[in-house]
Amino acid sequence: MLRKKEILAIPPLALPKREKGTEYAAAAAVVGDLLIVDIVGEAQRVRYACDGVNSIQAVSDEDGEDTVWSNCKIGTALGYRSYSRPAVTCSVQDSTLAYDFMDSHGVYHWRMDRRCLVSTLDGFCEQKNGEKQQKKWDNERALFQRLMALFPAYPADLYRWCEEKGVFGEEYLFISKKEKGKRWAKCSGCGARYKVTDGKHLRRTTCRRCGRDMTMIGEWYDLRLTARADVTICHKTEDNELLVRTVQVKREFSECKKTYATQDVCRVIYSKNRYGEPTIYSYALRSKMYCGLDWVRARNNDPFEYDGWIYPNNLREVFGDRMYNVDLQALSAAQGPFNMIGLLDELKNNPVAEYLFKLGLYRLCESGRICDVNEASGFGELLGINPQYKAMYRALDITYSEHAAIRWAKGYVHAEDMTALREAMAGDWPHQQMLDVLSTDTFSRVARYLVKQIALQREHFPKDRHIGGHVVIWLTDYWNICRGMDIALDDKAVRFPRDVKVSHDRLIHRKKVAQTAEEQAKMQRVVEEIYPRLVVPQSKKYTVVFPQTIVDFVREGEELDHCVGNGTYFREHIKGKSLIVFVRKIGAEEKALYTAQIDIENGRVQQIYGYKDSAAPQDARAFALKLAKSLLPERVAV
Repeated sequence: MLRKKEILAIPPLALPKREKGTEYAAAAAVVGDLLIVDIVGEAQRVRYACDGVNSIQAVSDEDGEDTVWSNCKIGTALGYRSYSRPAVTCSVQDSTLAYDFMDSHGVYHWRMDRRCLVSTLDGFCEQKNGEKQQKKWDNERALFQRLMALFPAYPADLYRWCEEKGVFGEEYLFISKKEKGKRWAKCSGCGARYKVTDGKHLRRTTCRRCGRDMTMIGEWYDLRLTARADVTICHKTEDNELLVRTVQVKREFSECKKTYATQDVCRVIYSKNRYGEPTIYSYALRSKMYCGLDWVRARNNDPFEYDGWIYPNNLREVFGDRMYNVDLQALSAAQGPFNMIGLLDELKNNPVAEYLFKLGLYRLCESGRICDVNEASGFGELLGINPQYKAMYRALDITYSEHAAIRWAKGYVHAEDMTALREAMAGDWPHQQMLDVLSTDTFSRVARYLVKQIALQREHFPKDRHIGGHVVIWLTDYWNICRGMDIALDDKAVRFPRDVKVSHDRLIHRKKVAQTAEEQAKMQRVVEEIYPRLVVPQSKKYTVVFPQTIVDFVREGEELDHCVGNGTYFREHIKGKSLIVFVRKIGAEEKALYTAQIDIENGRVQQIYGYKDSAAPQDARAFALKLAKSLLPERVAV
């Protein structure tokens, strides 16, 4: 047992004379069941005590005051970093005594040394810390295995429910090659099979039986059509512990045949810790460097939160008829993915969430951004919108981003416009960019334009699953460039171009051309006004070629494989901050040799390099230095 008062009451040990080049003197002794070590320097003293199981040390000044207790390594206690340690004078007998004491208690570490007292003490500390860390890892692993074992198998009807709910979004109509002028078509959604007279690979169509919009896929193409969706499934253990798992369900078509795969990406457990206190444990499957995927644990009571489609077929079994004053079985009517953990927290803590849930606004109440407003009386005042939207909100199960768009929009938002825009965006809704777009015109006009553009761009980029968000970003970026180039957006034809991608790319090209033209004009000034005043020094071996255009910089960088062509040196050159010259051999001026950067203000060579940044020889550097001296400010004003 290590008692601080008893440790300090032991008389100081007799110290050896400190040798030259050492900072401390040390002595060791076994007092009862303890190993006592005194380490004394000019300004600090350490009293170390160890019982073979634990260690402790008191660090104080030379008068024994301001004592600080710790159990770290000696070097760390004395202010040394990492594995560095102080130089200590200690007899071989005392070092051996400390080593044998540790050995008698079954302690051995590779750092321990009979000839070095500090290494022995630090080795004991490292071994005990390692044992504690290993015990901690073992406990965490045992907890992880216990918690993971609580999760049952996936529901048997999970895949069928995913298809019926339409969580994968895109569906396909597989068409065969023509036989007697007709094709066979098979719907991936409802499974119906019928004949069609026309069809084309990747053309948009509608299934005759289920009425869903889908894409035609030729059976003769071996395409692996993959779709993924996150589904949140709740379970309850026999001890009434709540389990919430988010599962990534993957659907793949190969040779027109459908296969599924599942993988948990997040698991949240509402359980109790070893002290019986309610605790939320959470694990998420994350990518680790060099290790692939592995489970990562969140802080207790601060779970990971994932959006997912709520699997509703066992909600009554898990939560009962009432939970937080609502029937969670109603979530079967939810029309998109949302955060189940956030929903439970909001229902528990926010009275507004209960009100919105009972209205059928499941995805809106889980956002946590609708706060309790005491002065609000009713739907309209609470959400800050026209009360006439209530039916539309309930029918469409509006999300918070859609709610913000409605509040931000100009004019009345009709349900058909919101439905068409939501279907076109396909769950990819960039929040801030969408608000910027809606601020320019009525919601109806903007929605129709975006739906049309998304359909157009989907034909160009059929494999882009985020084409809706890209269209919105292209449009806002297009407008920002227009404003920067003083292009008026008052005209609707300019504000809403026929093809937003083409107009966006064309405007970026014009911007680059304008910037290049402006820079080239500055370069022309350097060529016409500065170059004629430069005097190239006489040399039997070298001469100078002055760059004339930005292309010369790029070509020089490519031929010598260095960074002079990246644009930075060109801009410094035309601004007069430095001068870039090409050093050539006389008679071979067309062949790149060395590139020099010269500081005009002080007449020195900042750098001169050849192929792959190889150093230039001394005579080339001397030639460049003569050129630099001729460019001093009093000789040439740039």
